[in-house]
Amino acid sequence: MIQALSDSLQADCRPAAERVAALDGYVNRFGDLLYRIAWVLLGQREDAEDAVQDSCLAWLERGPDFASEEHARAWFVHVLRNRCRNALRSRSRHRTGELDAERFAAPATPVEIRDPEARRLLAALQLLPLDDRELLTLIALDHSPADCARLLGLRPATLRKRLERARKRLRRELERDRSTRGTRHE
Repeated sequence: MIQALSDSLQADCRPAAERVAALDGYVNRFGDLLYRIAWVLLGQREDAEDAVQDSCLAWLERGPDFASEEHARAWFVHVLRNRCRNALRSRSRHRTGELDAERFAAPATPVEIRDPEARRLLAALQLLPLDDRELLTLIALDHSPADCARLLGLRPATLRKRLERARKRLRRELERDRSTRGTRHE
């Protein structure tokens, strides 16, 4: 009887250990991508780390078995996007003006960004609506338009139009920043 119980316990632990090992592999392959997406969408290192961790825990608790690497990547990005959206909604409900102004004045970055143009681009990106930030981030982080359309649940033509509009908004923000910088230094 004790042997049967021991065998049963080992059998119960084996699938959990296999899932943890599988998750470790997914984190090695997609962790950097997920963190970058979350960081651009949320603008804060700690929030990005939490969103990635929550996405990983969601897969451990009830995630599907994946048919392919592409399916796994799409699932993690989809869940992460939802976690980021929930975090932003929660943040907007508990917002204080002083903290938000402080956050945008000196955003927490995953690494020190020394290139002034890259800092300007990131600041302009943070001023865009979430849907635009999300789309531009996915495209910039090496998702093809076809992958993005699938991830976002859009038709390719709709995605192309949204991408065009998002790029125009980003250009306007960059031009606005350039014009205000020019007037400050004169």
